[in-house]
Amino acid sequence: MYYRKYLNSINIYSVKEDSFIGEHAEPVSNYDLLTVVMIYTADDFMGLQNDVIKMLSVLLSRNLDAKERMNILQDGFDIAMTEEVKQEVDEMCNLSQGVREDGRAEGRAEGEAMGIAKGEAMGELKERKKIILNMLNKKRLLSDILDITEASKDDVLTIAKEHGLEVVMA
Repeated sequence: MYYRKYLNSINIYSVKEDSFIGEHAEPVSNYDLLTVVMIYTADDFMGLQNDVIKMLSVLLSRNLDAKERMNILQDGFDIAMTEEVKQEVDEMCNLSQGVREDGRAEGRAEGEAMGIAKGEAMGELKERKKIILNMLNKKRLLSDILDITEASKDDVLTIAKEHGLEVVMA
């Protein structure tokens, strides 16, 4: 995968002041309100060298259920599975599952909407072609066909050619 080179790393990005014009210096507390921490985890976490990243990979894994996480945390990291810890791991699993389900539902809704729109467009094209063929068969003028169907001249000529029909120009 593209991110393999980032495994075993944590990057921190923060805001710092840089005076561009003038010499005013703002107190750090007024602007240092954002810090981004990027943690590069892996699905194959047991081969990782850094225990912190390994543990975060277990906690954030999309492939483990709560019970598997708890077993790995207990056996691999000697973390006692108190009721409080079990509840927190379970809540975290439910939260990630909820996020995944919401994403899937949103993706399905977008896909359905795109499919419906595409189907409607194809239906409109099919109906337009049917009308064009009907008008060509009735020897209607090209200008009338273009006006009524709002098709392009090239489309009408192509349809006529495909069906061996004559186009009446005037």
